[in-house]
Amino acid sequence: MARVRSEELARLFDFLGEAVVGISSEKKITYMNREAESLLGKSLGEVEGRECCDVLSLSICRGECPTRALSPGGVRRDYQVTRDGDEKSYCVTTSVVKAPAGSISFIHTIRDMKVLSDLIERQRRIQEKLEIGRAKMQAILESIADGVFTVDGEGRIQHISAGMERITGYSQEEVLGRRCRDVLRGDICESDCPITWTARKGRGVERCREVIRKKDGTPIPVFITTSLISGAEGIVCTVHDRSEVEILQRKLSLLPDFPEMVGMSKKMRDLFGMIESVAATDTTVLIEGETGTGKELVARAIHARSQRKRGPFVPVNCSALAPGLLESELFGHVRGAFTGAVRDRAGKFETAHGGTLFLDEISEISPEVQVKLLRFLQFHEFERVGDSRTRRVDVRVIAATNKNLRELVRAGRFREDLFYRLNVIPISVPPLRERKDDIPLLVKHFLEKHRKVNPQVEGISNRALENLMDYDWPGNVRELENAVIYALASCRGKRIERKCLPPSIRRLPEGRESFSLDVSEDPVKIEKERIVAALLANNWKVTKAAEALGYSRVTLWRRMKSLGIDLPNRKG
Repeated sequence: MARVRSEELARLFDFLGEAVVGISSEKKITYMNREAESLLGKSLGEVEGRECCDVLSLSICRGECPTRALSPGGVRRDYQVTRDGDEKSYCVTTSVVKAPAGSISFIHTIRDMKVLSDLIERQRRIQEKLEIGRAKMQAILESIADGVFTVDGEGRIQHISAGMERITGYSQEEVLGRRCRDVLRGDICESDCPITWTARKGRGVERCREVIRKKDGTPIPVFITTSLISGAEGIVCTVHDRSEVEILQRKLSLLPDFPEMVGMSKKMRDLFGMIESVAATDTTVLIEGETGTGKELVARAIHARSQRKRGPFVPVNCSALAPGLLESELFGHVRGAFTGAVRDRAGKFETAHGGTLFLDEISEISPEVQVKLLRFLQFHEFERVGDSRTRRVDVRVIAATNKNLRELVRAGRFREDLFYRLNVIPISVPPLRERKDDIPLLVKHFLEKHRKVNPQVEGISNRALENLMDYDWPGNVRELENAVIYALASCRGKRIERKCLPPSIRRLPEGRESFSLDVSEDPVKIEKERIVAALLANNWKVTKAAEALGYSRVTLWRRMKSLGIDLPNRKG
């Protein structure tokens, strides 16, 4: 393996982005790439020539060494491998390499099982840039669990990898020359085929969600990535089995039952556990948290796991309506109750019968509405505005606030008895600054969610991600989502760089020095960019953008007019 340290192969293995360790037939360390040095916390110079088991400290080293049972050309994969003193789990792939002189050496590829990396596409790029030996490239390629296949201009399969054979159950001989849609039988093969899209648009598709069928008809959830073959008429496709990802997500406490609540920090795991516990009850819940933390998502998650999940979930923003209108909106009115009441109208409480009523920004309700809400929470009954008939409904109330209700009670602006009726089970949603470990996951989630803004973007640079980690996020997750959309819209390359981020976020925290920081950045320009990003994120819907920014609708219209922001013309 000493020859592996040629300049070309060193660049190749560094380009992979995975830890690669070379081992001699005497089980001595001969090579490590940068990722391996980072993983082990040691340089090659410190460990070269030492016993591999002493350096790697892998759990499989204590049992049967993976190199013992391998013959030249053989590959072995070990999953959920741990290292001494490391909480992470790894996938270790061991490949045997036979040099022309006949000597045997081994390559360990160590991959963090959390990381979902598109190695196949990277391999294709490597092949274009570096002419390396077919046998060595094949050993690396076959060590990857993802499936790979190529099609010609008519969509007929030209080649499938061993990983594709494993995923689908077909052998290469069974599928060569057949149309891929006839083999894979995917849910979107006819309506929105990523291969057809790539051929028509001339550019690839990243991580398209699809469900394909195995040979025996079993459905498999997958990600499909496509790319044009350079210099030839055809398309290369990589297929990543999502079923394995979902298993890993459960093991990592990502809880796929919460698809819109991304996070694996301790605070989020505690929140997920609280949601599960509260959902099993039917009591009133008060959700507290700053603007943009996702309080409505928590309320929806509680409803979806409760016995009321088949009933309606009715959200009401209590700050969006004047007090008189809010009372009518909640409790309904009868004809003639006030000017403009030309017919009887049921309120949100009646609409939510059998389900959940979510009262957002509960701190903004008037004293009159507080009285009626208190009565409902006590007796589950109310009267429509202008009516004397008492009505009863079966509704669970979940309230939310971004203010401290206890302080409002002390200030005489909120009824103490209503507070205690609402605060039966309090839930606190953590601000993003208290769970910054979740930012990489959230960024990845938002890049996938808003990929249509700029399909060419493949990821984010380390420097840009570090900038996002340094920022305090006063607008929390909502502000982060808007920042990702802004970055996608402004990015001109395949990777989001720091310069693509909103200027307000590119500013370093107070006290940190940077010669590149423009202290004369126009705050008006910053506000305009934030508003445009929020409008883009919400498809130019002013009401939703106002909520995302923490403005009232009227305030946002006024700021848009002041800053010269016009809505796009929508013809047809």
